[in-house]
Amino acid sequence: MDVFVFGVGRSGTTMMYRLVQQAYLQKFGSDFKSTYEPFIWNRELFNDLYENVGSLFGKTASLSIDGIYHHLSLPLFCGASTGNQLQNNEFFDHFAAQKTPTKPHVAKLIRANGRMTLFRRLNPSAKFILMVRNPIDVLNSVKHKFSFFGDDFYPSDYPRFCRELGDKLIKQPSETTWATRSAEYVYQMNLAAVEFGIRDKNTMIVEYDKYKGEPPEIAKNLCDFLGLEFSEAIGRTATTSKGPVTSSVSLSQSEFEQALEYGRLHQQMCENFSLQSPFTTDRIRQRYEGHCTRPDMDTTYEGLVTNQLRRIILTQKKELEQLRGCKGA
Repeated sequence: MDVFVFGVGRSGTTMMYRLVQQAYLQKFGSDFKSTYEPFIWNRELFNDLYENVGSLFGKTASLSIDGIYHHLSLPLFCGASTGNQLQNNEFFDHFAAQKTPTKPHVAKLIRANGRMTLFRRLNPSAKFILMVRNPIDVLNSVKHKFSFFGDDFYPSDYPRFCRELGDKLIKQPSETTWATRSAEYVYQMNLAAVEFGIRDKNTMIVEYDKYKGEPPEIAKNLCDFLGLEFSEAIGRTATTSKGPVTSSVSLSQSEFEQALEYGRLHQQMCENFSLQSPFTTDRIRQRYEGHCTRPDMDTTYEGLVTNQLRRIILTQKKELEQLRGCKGA
């Protein structure tokens, strides 16, 4: 059985992907295939356990030109009619249900929340897991790591994001900042995916904060959903964070205030669809109040270099500023 993990970046998708891999490792040994964000990363190189591919990130040789091409060719929000032109397409065949028995497939996708309908058409029997997290925490986690609109890898998705949403946009492009553009992406992609997942009997929706509060319980629910046996090893994996961890507040006060509107919209969405979340927007606000002391996002570096190189540049810039400050003193 194939399992696809969906969610916007910094929503716990790597954590869930790793948990599913552990469950499949217990059942199938190494006899299953893995795919990590195929719209960016090379499928062949990343066909391994997450623990074994860490050194591949940030390298140009790890990119998938084919994946980027298909991402840019495909709408961000795919309706029921999208996909007729994808017959006999090698990239999408990789995710389709196989006519003959083959290895089970575990995939993680962070550019496909608006495309779940398409992936369901490709694979009617696959199990989908959707990770959902409130926009405020997502923005705090993603800042200075990567762009939701991909402009550190290819021409920005933001213009077509706006075109496809039209009058559904909360804020028009002329009114936006980095924080509102990013929060709008998180909210709209979560909304599109939740609207799909609520109707789809083979989709399990997992709220990030609920997962972090009850990891063994969520792991047991996952095993039930996948028809797998729960074990202590799976429980241990559920309690261990993987992927880049955000341990401090990175938002400025203005960014936090701008994200609050989308936090409230997220809470309303959860209430509308009966999604359980342990934290209201007011409780989330209490965590940030008095701690948003960082400067606004410096967009000078966005879209110029890859993530790893940008971080090196930013680190060196800060060191130079500190040295100049010492010299001035």
